[in-house]
Order: sequence, then structure tokens, then C-alpha cells
Amino acid sequence: LGKRLTDRLVGSLPTPESGQRFYADAGQRGLTLVVHASGVKTWLVRYRFGGRQKSLALGRWPELDVAEARKQAVEVLGKVSRGEDPQGGRAAKKELTYGEWVARYLAQKVGTASFQHYRYHLQGGPGGRGHPAQPSPAWQRWANRPLESIGPDEAADLIRELAKRGAAFANRARAYLAACFAQAKREGYLEANPFQGAPRFKEKPVKEAYLFTPEELQQLDQAIAELDDREARAYFLLLRTTGCRPGEPLKLRWDDLNLSGDPPTVRFSKTKTNITR
Repeated sequence: LGKRLTDRLVGSLPTPESGQRFYADAGQRGLTLVVHASGVKTWLVRYRFGGRQKSLALGRWPELDVAEARKQAVEVLGKVSRGEDPQGGRAAKKELTYGEWVARYLAQKVGTASFQHYRYHLQGGPGGRGHPAQPSPAWQRWANRPLESIGPDEAADLIRELAKRGAAFANRARAYLAACFAQAKREGYLEANPFQGAPRFKEKPVKEAYLFTPEELQQLDQAIAELDDREARAYFLLLRTTGCRPGEPLKLRWDDLNLSGDPPTVRFSKTKTNITR
């Protein structure tokens, strides 16, 4: 969209339901306003340098108003006309590391239902009970790497490596990593998302879960109650009431139990996926 932007117009622009919308400023060549689904509005300057299309993030509106954004855009394009890359002076910002970006990105996800899954695939498991944190494969490879230096070949290699742990695992990791890098691109830190062309793998059909009938549940409860071994009875009763995996009760500690709660609760922190639930 090509309109001559004013602060009043920018303030009235609608927030998209998802993704972002771009508004080119007819009053200044190369200046673009990006309106994100979060409601944030940021300025970009688009230009060509060295045969490549590039963009440089200037800042957020209204902290950076229309007049100041145009002034900065003129300065950026002036450097381009003199044969200088405007991003050379912002190396510190553009060379944001993977670890620094992930920390920022996860801060936006705190409190959401998917936070633990994002953290697991982007950064790693939190550890706990004296156990060290378990870094994710992406974190192990790239924590201190500049975000811009991570290319599509490396992204594809990582997903292929993760596929050795299962197609579903690799596909989930790819989805979370792609979303993370897409946000970095939207905010002007990347020219392209390296995970956009990363491979996807065919997953095995999920078997339909078998549900016990009320009569079968009654028989199961009776069988558990009749067990002579007290520990075995407690083990199967825990499986029956929580739906946890067979190996998870064996890793429980006393501090995972809250027997005084209403109702009593069990905290599983050593799970197959390293995600506490």
C-alpha cells in the first residue's frame, strides 16, 4: 500500500489478525511501516546494495515518529548512494546471536500454552532437582552464532539429524524453529528464514486410542485393589489416576507430591520429552 503516512494515519491503522501488513510511505522512498499482529508498529528502510535487496530496522512507532523515520531513511539511502552499506554501522544489532534472539523470543511466549514446547526445541529442557539443563540440538550448535550466519543448508542438516529421533519429533522442531526465525525476519534481523525450505518427514499414522468401557475400568480397579504387593498396588493406582507413562512414576521424588492439596497432585518433571507437567 502506497500512502503518504502521517502520525495520525499510522495510529489509526488496523492490527492484522495474524502475520503483518506493510505500508510503503509515499512521502519517502524506501520507508515502510510494518504493523504486526501483536499491535507493534515498526519502521523499515528497504534498499539494494551489492546486488541484493536489503532492509534495515529503524525502530518502533510512536517512539520514532513519521518525521524522524523519514529523516533516518534519508540518511540510510544517502549512505547507499555513496557506496556504503548502512548496516555496517549497526553490526552489533545485526549480529544478534541465536542465543540472544531466542531469549528475547521466549520472553514473548511466557505464560502461553506453547511456552514449554518452544523452550524445549529452541533452548532446551530446564533441568531441575539438581540435574543440569539439557540444551536443545539447535542451542548446542548455534547459541553463540550470529543469527544471520545460520543458512538454509545448516537448518536442513539439523532437521535431518533430528529425524533420527522420529519424523514427528523433527517436524515439531522444524515448526517451532521456523516460527522463531520468521519473527526475527519480521523484525528486520534476517533477510530470509533458513527453515522455510527445511525438509518435512512423513509421519506414521497415529493409532486410535483405545478407551476402556465402564465395565473394564471397574474390573481394572478391582484387580488393582486385590494386589498383595503394596508397592505394585500404589504403582498401578498412580498409572490409573494420572495417565502417566509407565516409567515416569519410577523417577518421582517426595517433593514431586503434594498430598495436602485438594485434590492431591503429582508433578512429573522427568518425562520422555523433558517437559514438566
